[in-house]
Amino acid sequence: MATENAPEGKKNWYGMFPQLGAPVGLFLSSGLFWILLHFMSEEALLSWGWRIPFVSSLLLIAVGLWVRLSITETPDFQKAIDNEERVAVPAVELFKNHKVSIVLGTFVALATFVLFYICTAYLLSYNVKVVKIPFTDALAIQIWGSVVFGAFIPLAGLLAERFGRREILTLTTVLIGLFSFLVPVLMVANEARIMGFVTLGMALMGMTYGLIGTALAAPFPTRVRYTGSSITFNFAGIFGASLAPYIATWLQSTYGLAYVGYYVLAAAAVTLLCIFASGKGKV
Repeated sequence: MATENAPEGKKNWYGMFPQLGAPVGLFLSSGLFWILLHFMSEEALLSWGWRIPFVSSLLLIAVGLWVRLSITETPDFQKAIDNEERVAVPAVELFKNHKVSIVLGTFVALATFVLFYICTAYLLSYNVKVVKIPFTDALAIQIWGSVVFGAFIPLAGLLAERFGRREILTLTTVLIGLFSFLVPVLMVANEARIMGFVTLGMALMGMTYGLIGTALAAPFPTRVRYTGSSITFNFAGIFGASLAPYIATWLQSTYGLAYVGYYVLAAAAVTLLCIFASGKGKV
């Protein structure tokens, strides 16, 4: 929706605004837990206090529903309606005629999701259970990461408008691959190094996440663009996000931190191959 309402030459800039929801959400959720831990014990938080943030999120659901029901169709989609190009079941159309775009889009976003969950869910657990950082301090590190994450999303949009989305996404993916070699160097029992890890990781996260929404929408025609970008985004979440903390924890405990880095490197390599396999203007 953001990209279809964008003026010519501003798709990447407009497309990065919805992406700001992730760092804002991470900041609010981590911040709320951090505040609660200053008023209750960790035992109380784990027993019943965790319900407070979840109940509070009902307000955000209501706001999101109001926004969704209030918005009008984009000019591009309205044109598709006027030309009778709208399809009855977009998902059927996608899996019938756009299978390659779904597969490539899913794995174009793989490095994005793996990096995010390595730098958030996995790192939070690692800091508390392995490095023995107090939970409030570990949350403070995550809050800082969300600020860095949010700061780099607009930068990604600006750079993509100037140099090209495909070029910036490619460069960022290469940098994620190089960053993977720093995992065993920075993720040690030293808060300063861990701060360096989360700062670099979340800066790269902002650069890739700021563009991924626009990139996933690019290969699909208007009549199925919304569904296509949603499906690829969620498939990437399944293959990248849902498994990353478990795979990273297993690799760390079985083979050591270097193999967590190799996992990030493998995700970056797959993403890079899929970017190259996608046609120009399709990412």
